[in-house]
Amino acid sequence: MKSCEELLEVERQKYIADQKKRGFNEPAILTTWKESVMKADTVEGKLNNAKKLTKDITESRPRIERKNGTAINEAGTEDRVQRYMKKGFTLRESYVMCGLKDPGPNAKQPAAFTESLVKAWKKYARISEADARTLAERGISPE
Repeated sequence: MKSCEELLEVERQKYIADQKKRGFNEPAILTTWKESVMKADTVEGKLNNAKKLTKDITESRPRIERKNGTAINEAGTEDRVQRYMKKGFTLRESYVMCGLKDPGPNAKQPAAFTESLVKAWKKYARISEADARTLAERGISPE
């Protein structure tokens, strides 16, 4: 069984991941966490506050209804676009392949996708931050 400190850390990581998906920067997320959760005196109180803060976070995938009456659980549109980009398609081609509206020729790659590629490159090849960022901005994946 996990201790209260470990459960608190799990809740913290879940909250940070959810807030990053929503587009908040990490200093703002940590400030909100400290103001909401860390005001309790005991670890149990902090854990209780953390659960209140993260109760609305869901890990479910959207359900896609097909024309033939079947339904599947599928990743969100961002995940689908990123999957195509990892296969070598450009951002614009990925949007079209997913059946979304064409973003136009001047569309920029999402910052979250670039950061995930930078992290993957640094782990895979142990190269400098600048080199990893250059490869990531071109959409090149190490996998």
